[in-house]
Amino acid sequence: MKKTICKIILLTPMLIALSSCNEEIDDRKTFRVSKDKDFVVLNFADIQIDDPIGFEYSIGYQTIKKAIEQEKPDIITLSGDQAWGGHTNGCYGVMCQQLDKFEIPYFFVFGNHDREFTNAYQLIDYIESSKFGYIEEGPKELNSFGNYRIDIKNKKNKIVHSLLMMDSRNKTTFEESDYTYVNEEIPGMHYYKHNDKAIYGSENWDGVREGQIDWYSSQISEIDGAKSTVIMHAPTVEFSYAAELYYKAVNEYGLETANQMYNAQGKNTEAVSSPAKDFRLFSKAKELGSTKNFIVGHDHNNCLSVNYQGIQLTYGVKCGDGAFWVEDGSMSGCTKLSINYDGDTKISQI
Repeated sequence: MKKTICKIILLTPMLIALSSCNEEIDDRKTFRVSKDKDFVVLNFADIQIDDPIGFEYSIGYQTIKKAIEQEKPDIITLSGDQAWGGHTNGCYGVMCQQLDKFEIPYFFVFGNHDREFTNAYQLIDYIESSKFGYIEEGPKELNSFGNYRIDIKNKKNKIVHSLLMMDSRNKTTFEESDYTYVNEEIPGMHYYKHNDKAIYGSENWDGVREGQIDWYSSQISEIDGAKSTVIMHAPTVEFSYAAELYYKAVNEYGLETANQMYNAQGKNTEAVSSPAKDFRLFSKAKELGSTKNFIVGHDHNNCLSVNYQGIQLTYGVKCGDGAFWVEDGSMSGCTKLSINYDGDTKISQI
């Protein structure tokens, strides 16, 4: 029997996922959106806890607490680099203890730092031992960790929006033929260099690979016309292309007009750390037509959200002061994704 409730509760270790004032659904990854209230996702990027002692008093945790109390999300997503340094396991344990207190389901993808001093299986154990945390290893043939789907359904039990959680992996190396050189450096942009020439992306960072793109395509087929959002750690190279168009418009027309032209908010103050090679996830997303947003992290001093070829490319706002950050606090917060009954979305930088 189904019933209507107005809070999230935990009934069994398998968890019945309930979003505010919506009907219960027997699946940890499936939620319901109502007609009179948007479904709210809060994304926290790059918390980067380096010491489990005193986390609850840190700027990162206080940022999380304030945002949750203010926005009252239905679920939380964490888009990688939740921890860094030699105490990652302990940091994950403390983080899960604190997040469990809010009694809101929270979902992980890993970043490049999460697995530097430990392995994914140990982190998955910490998450699985929490009350409200969730991650999946995903299909083993993908050779990556954390590729899974979260569905938001309407009252008719139809999926209206899905979150595709994807693993952008760690570091890699590229061949000379993989690099794309910048023809004209745009004022306001920042670039990495290879052989003393500006390039798109960086020499170090990996991304979503071919097998994962096949998995992504299969998930889009399964949701049968519903809209979707990809959440992962590292950006794709299109984040550079989009930023170039935006800053060209800023230089030519001014900030207000550029923001209107590209449905933009936020800013970038460092280079886009995508893979130097285009693995073509964005191209596949554009071809299939379902995905309306990419939300990433990785670049702490970037929080630009801009529409590029019909898809909103959003840097999740870095949460707290872990590792390096903009020390005046102007880029410390979170990103809010609001999903309405029809599956349409709105992005807000909090």
